[in-house]
Amino acid sequence: MKICVFKILIVCALQATLLVSLKAVSNEKLIKKMEPMGDKMVQINSVELDKCNEAAKRTAQREPKSISKLDLKINENAQKNKYIRNCLVRVPDGSDEDVSFPVDDGRGEWEAAYDLKKEDGQIILESEIYFHIKKNKAAITQQVEEVIPCMKDFFARHGIKFRPTFYYESWKSYFFKSSDHVVSLYENLPEHLPNARKWATKMTNGIPVNLSNKSGSINRCSQFLHEYSHLLGMVDDKVTCNYYGESMKQKSPITSTDAFAPPEKLRICPEQIISMLSPLCEAD
Repeated sequence: MKICVFKILIVCALQATLLVSLKAVSNEKLIKKMEPMGDKMVQINSVELDKCNEAAKRTAQREPKSISKLDLKINENAQKNKYIRNCLVRVPDGSDEDVSFPVDDGRGEWEAAYDLKKEDGQIILESEIYFHIKKNKAAITQQVEEVIPCMKDFFARHGIKFRPTFYYESWKSYFFKSSDHVVSLYENLPEHLPNARKWATKMTNGIPVNLSNKSGSINRCSQFLHEYSHLLGMVDDKVTCNYYGESMKQKSPITSTDAFAPPEKLRICPEQIISMLSPLCEAD
């Protein structure tokens, strides 16, 4: 009995060895057969990959991109303004104009500087501002950052995308030289009214500045928009314009019917919009 079992084990071992040998020979033949086809297989895979990429692009083009509420507002208001609407048709995406020119309002001189682009069917207004802050940097920086959404919303109501880059430093650094503008930023300007080069976040000439218009205060966003408009080349002068049938007269580059108006009541005259955007919209 033991001899039979031993013979069976020997036979099984021989069969297993034979199967392994046959499999090795088969694999070797298969490898040799595939070797001449190597380049062809790579080529086929490359073609298939290109097909997949093209299919993915077509799918992405068919799927609508998600759009923010701010972008929806920009697009809607851009179509309401004939000049901007025609500009978007005439100017190709990818256009970029660096704007810079001297300004003199009879009381002082400064340089207007900003960048205009057309991207994704929108007009983009870009500015780099270096805020020089001597004291209370953290608090003042936060006060400015709180205003940025309001400023973006203001330009969105005119069909323009505002994309600022603000630097906050207590010393003169690299950004001091490379920025479009340098603005001294204070919490209080008790003895001076703010101007294009000096902004305040809390007090100007004894008048409080807040995010609201309570107690006769000036809205911080409104003040920043006013001073920023000087950096776009606008000067303090009597301005009369018709904005959707509303006639307004105000000694302000950004017009309103109230000197202490909240930002939602502020407007840029159509003539001022043309002057601001013409370097891009009327470029050769």
